Amino acid sequence: MWPKALLELAPHLLRLVPTADRTQTNRTAEDEAHLKAMEELADRLRDDLGHVTTSHAGLYRQLNEQSEQLAGVAAAVESARLTVESAEGRVARLQRKVAMNTKLLATVLVMNFVVLLLLVVILVRH
Repeated sequence: MWPKALLELAPHLLRLVPTADRTQTNRTAEDEAHLKAMEELADRLRDDLGHVTTSHAGLYRQLNEQSEQLAGVAAAVESARLTVESAEGRVARLQRKVAMNTKLLATVLVMNFVVLLLLVVILVRH
């Protein structure tokens, strides 16, 4: 029974073989086209990644240079802060000395005026 059915279907199957072969050939050509397109895409992606890597290296270099410059600026600012604090201390001491010298000068002037008055009084009485 099966052999008889196969013999009856054989001419139909033989007509399908060329169609199947063409389908397989078309599929293989499409697969090769897709593979080629994917390879081109991968090459472009590699090139783009190379450009990105190059630009990132430049950015990293610039960031490192700026970090070094910022460290130098921070050291200079700290030095300036210490200098200003030291100068503020000296200015405060000088201000106290000037205030004391002003009071002392006023006292000396008052005493000189009193002595001068006493001398005038002594001279007028004689």
